[in-house]
Amino acid sequence: LKFMPSYATRIVEPFCGSAAVSLAASASSGLSFWLNDCLSPLANLWTQSIRTPTDVANRYEYYWALSNVSDTEQSVNVYRQLRAEFNRDQDPVKLLYLLTRCVKNAVRFNRLGEFNQAPDRRRRGSHPTKVRWNVEQASKLLSNRAVVTAIDYTAVLRALNKTDFVYMDPPYQGTSLSKDRRYVQSLDVTKFIDELDKLNSCGVPYVISF
Repeated sequence: LKFMPSYATRIVEPFCGSAAVSLAASASSGLSFWLNDCLSPLANLWTQSIRTPTDVANRYEYYWALSNVSDTEQSVNVYRQLRAEFNRDQDPVKLLYLLTRCVKNAVRFNRLGEFNQAPDRRRRGSHPTKVRWNVEQASKLLSNRAVVTAIDYTAVLRALNKTDFVYMDPPYQGTSLSKDRRYVQSLDVTKFIDELDKLNSCGVPYVISF
């Protein structure tokens, strides 16, 4: 955030993920936000968290309670069932549960775009009380200030102007072509660099974590 120009009026995250930068900046008045992620359920999770945080928290608590049993194998089976359901219905809150419960919070997708990371047997995911507080706070900070989309990042970059400040956290270099795929979508590095050239030509300020 220390690199953000004083004249910036909007923070744009084309690969928003957890939207950490926007949340950190949301304490400043006068800023608006554009959160985008190609993973549609994640974008939908942000939309629902901002608009209906209580519903998101209640549903998360329900899924968490299903797996919060003393029998580890039963708990693991609940996780696997919810993972299979998510891969079919793309339910945003089921994704939230998987994100908090999967091994080391290390998200993985297979070649078919299915969430395939295993459950962590040592813990049961974030406690519902913590999740509720986080979701409600995010809603308070971003309500009426954030637009959420699930489009290709290039479409976002081509809709910007000089008063936008762009934070990009794309798939890290070296991960897009490896056998152990971490992301739901790979990144064409040559294309990405071309897009950065266009931002340079337009004078749009940006920061990249790569």
